[in-house]
Amino acid sequence: MTQPREYAAQTLDRLIQLDAEVSGAFYEMGQLLSALEHGRLWTLLDYTSFGHMIEEEMSFSPATAFKYLRAYRDFQRLGFNKNEALYLIQEYSFTRIADYLHSAKTKVGKRAIAAAMQRSFENRRQINFTLTKDQYEQVERVLIANGAELSETGRWLNSTEAFIEVLRFAPTSKARAVLRSVK
Repeated sequence: MTQPREYAAQTLDRLIQLDAEVSGAFYEMGQLLSALEHGRLWTLLDYTSFGHMIEEEMSFSPATAFKYLRAYRDFQRLGFNKNEALYLIQEYSFTRIADYLHSAKTKVGKRAIAAAMQRSFENRRQINFTLTKDQYEQVERVLIANGAELSETGRWLNSTEAFIEVLRFAPTSKARAVLRSVK
C-alpha cells in the first residue's frame, strides 16, 4: 500500500507533468485558432462566425479562444519561436505571460520579462464599486461583449481590459459607479 506522503508526491508529479502538456497546448491552440480565424476557414465549415464555431465545437468560450489567439499572435509579433514560447509559458504560466506579452513592445530575455512582470504586479490596483441591479446588468453585458467571463465562484476573469472599455464609454459621470482604489 502506498504511503500518504508517497501518494501525495506521485500525485503532484503527475499534475506537474500534465501542466507541462497543457502549457504546450496553449501555444498550438493559439496557432490553430489563428489559422481558422485569419483565413476565415470557419466559413468553409458552415459556421456563421468564428465565435459560433468555438461555441459549438469547443469546451472553452470564445473569450478564452481569443485569449489563446492573442497570446499566439503576441508571441509572433515579438519574434518568439515555439520553443521560446513554450519555455516562457512553463516558466511563468500561460495567464501571466499572456498578460505581459500584450503590453510588450519588443522581445527581451527572461530576466527582463521577470522584472517587467514584477513592476506590473507592484503597479496593480483593485477597484471596488457598488452598482444598482440595472447598472450591473448593463456592465455585465459590456464586460461579456469585451471578452470577460464570469467564473463558477462569481469572480470576473479576463476583465481588466473589458472594464476599461466600460469606463471609457460610460455616458456621463452621473452614470458611472463611484470607484475607490484598493491597494
